[in-house]
Amino acid sequence: RAAPFALEGLEESAPLAGASWTERGLLLVTASGEVLRCDGHAPGDGATWRCAGAQDFVKLPVPKNAELLAVAISEHPEGATVALTYRHLPTVVGLFRADAGA
Repeated sequence: RAAPFALEGLEESAPLAGASWTERGLLLVTASGEVLRCDGHAPGDGATWRCAGAQDFVKLPVPKNAELLAVAISEHPEGATVALTYRHLPTVVGLFRADAGA
């Protein structure tokens, strides 16, 4: 059954460019490359899901005056893999891998 909810903690963030579902919860990425984590698999009180900057991710590489168009993140035991494309280069996909603990 689907139920509406709000994401809390995005007020100061750029528009969203992507979202990924992981074992730890929801990962959101802004057009400026900031990664936010919404822990758990559902909003805590049923209506609001708290999100905050993901301490285990650095800001994704976004050149000056550029924006991310789309982003997907896959977390795995070895770290994470990120696929991204920029608004000014919509036919090019960049792949990045971050090793766990790096």
